[in-house]
Amino acid sequence: MAALIHRYRLVLLIAVLLLTGFSLNVSLSYLNAREEIHRGIIEQGLPLTGDTIYSEINKDILRPVFISSLMAHDTFVRDWLLSGEHQPQQVARYLQEVRLKYGTVSSFLVSDKSRRYYYGEGVLKQVSDHDPRDAWYQRVRAMKQDYEINVDVDMANRDAMTVFINHRIVDFSGRYIGATGVGLTLDKLSGLIDNYERRFNRRIYFADGSGRIVLGSGRNRVLAHSLSELPGLAPQLPQLLQKNSTPALFSYQAGSSHILLNARYIPDLGWYLLVEQDETEAMRTVEQTMHANLAISAAIMLLVISITLYTVNRHQRKLERMATTDQLTGCLNRHAFQEQWPRLARREQNAPLLLVDIDYFKQVNDSHGHLAGDAILQQAAALLQDQLHPQDLLVRWGGEEFLILPRPQAARASTEALAEGLRRAVADWQPQWQGHTLQITVSIGLCYWRQGESLDNATDRADRALYQAKQSGRNRVIIVNEES
Repeated sequence: MAALIHRYRLVLLIAVLLLTGFSLNVSLSYLNAREEIHRGIIEQGLPLTGDTIYSEINKDILRPVFISSLMAHDTFVRDWLLSGEHQPQQVARYLQEVRLKYGTVSSFLVSDKSRRYYYGEGVLKQVSDHDPRDAWYQRVRAMKQDYEINVDVDMANRDAMTVFINHRIVDFSGRYIGATGVGLTLDKLSGLIDNYERRFNRRIYFADGSGRIVLGSGRNRVLAHSLSELPGLAPQLPQLLQKNSTPALFSYQAGSSHILLNARYIPDLGWYLLVEQDETEAMRTVEQTMHANLAISAAIMLLVISITLYTVNRHQRKLERMATTDQLTGCLNRHAFQEQWPRLARREQNAPLLLVDIDYFKQVNDSHGHLAGDAILQQAAALLQDQLHPQDLLVRWGGEEFLILPRPQAARASTEALAEGLRRAVADWQPQWQGHTLQITVSIGLCYWRQGESLDNATDRADRALYQAKQSGRNRVIIVNEES
């Protein structure tokens, strides 16, 4: 005993020494990790996230640009404009199909000749040179590039703020004849930002040239309407709001949090892409990791012992399962049932015993091979188990025979109905094997155990009933007489 105690004291001493050394190592690692995280966020994390999001936003906007380009170069659209814009319902149907197929919220066409604004339901309005809301069209008409991306209200969609891709249409000689394009609501862009925030675990939003926050996500609302409302950031706005597409890094204090911010101007939108990370939150993760590592090192000895005990117990349970379970079907095996029978018999009164045998099973093996026979046994066991109550016992009795011991509460009538139900379920079952449909039936012998009767005698009576069922043509249930 003294040697055993000494051995445990030595193990405890070694554990304390290891824990002390690990604590010192973790503390030094923590200080280095804080510095590495700060440098990583500034030099890699935020810039790479900003670059990735900028690229993905361009990609998400590039698809509607491609759609608007297809529309502008569509021979049908140009021919329809040049031929006098007859049958407006044709182009309305075309615009409706574009909107539905590509999932945009808006699709439109403006004729430079008639100045009609067409959309999916027909003619929306007449574009005027004097209406301020039509200034976009004059700008598109005069611009040199093929398209522009513009944020404006969508008159065809209850003036919802929409990102429009406006594309010039020219005839086959290069002469301007109108404008077309599609629109995406800001809500859809907000959904994209939701997706970015989930992926990158950073706060992302957009601000316009005046610093007004114009778009954030529905998941992570920005707690201000303007950058000037963020006290720590307001003094840095002149530097931040320079129209420079090169990303710039800023930092500010918001309560107890130290925020690092990456800002980039997007000329196509006229907005600033802002990506934030709470450095305090990132450091909190390091602190939690340090505490977790200390706890893990303190518990490592107990963990090893627990794993060892678990492994031994699991192996023992596996051996017990192997000794009591039929390996092919997963049912209780005959030996295990016979071992449990004395305990079961004490609680049973006139317990029913069902002996189930698969008819013509040898023909399955002879015609289709033993693999087919094994598969039928496995599936038949599963089918029988599905028909039983969780407290009913299903036993692989031997070969293609199964024994069923219903739960003690089962009434005689329900037991006999159960036997008939099992027979019908198997008869209706048509298993497949290598392209062949097999017709499987079972014969069932049912008897009731008599108080004081041996298990061998009871199963022998059930077996005689089963034999009678087979002799009577199979696929039937025979109930043995009480006196038999």
